[in-house]
Amino acid sequence: MLLNFPVFYLDENLCNCALVLGVFSRNHIACERHLERFKRGALDKDWLPRVGRKGWIVLTTDKHYRYNALERVKCAKYRVRVFQFSAGVKGAANLAHVLETALPEMLRFCARHQAPFIAALIPSGAVVLRWPLPDPPKKVHAAGVG
Repeated sequence: MLLNFPVFYLDENLCNCALVLGVFSRNHIACERHLERFKRGALDKDWLPRVGRKGWIVLTTDKHYRYNALERVKCAKYRVRVFQFSAGVKGAANLAHVLETALPEMLRFCARHQAPFIAALIPSGAVVLRWPLPDPPKKVHAAGVG
C-alpha cells in the first residue's frame, strides 16, 4: 500500500457507486462514504466543515459548488478540496474510467495547490481548476505613458 495518500470523501451521489469504489480499492486509496457518516439528504453546509477539518478531499458529481456562494464560503472557511466530475461525464462506468485516468493527476494537483479549491474532472481525465481562479495579470504601463 502507498503511504501518505489523502483520504477521499465520496458525497451522497457517489458513495454507493461500486465502480468508483473499485477504483479507490485497486489503487489502495482510502475513501470515506457519505452515508457511513451522515444521513441521506444531509445538506452540504452541514458536512463540509467536518470534511474540511479532517482534510478529506471531496469527490462529487454536484456542479453547484463553483456557483453557490454559500458552498464556496464553506469550502474557503474549512479549506475543503473538491474534485467534481464535469457535465460531460455520465454513467457509473464512465465516472470510474475518468476517475481511474485522472487519479494520478488529482494527486499531483493536490500537491501543487493549497486548499481550498474546486477542480473539474473532464472526460479526457484532465484536471481543471475552477475556483479560485488566478488573478488576471496586472497591466504594466510604461513610465510617462498613458
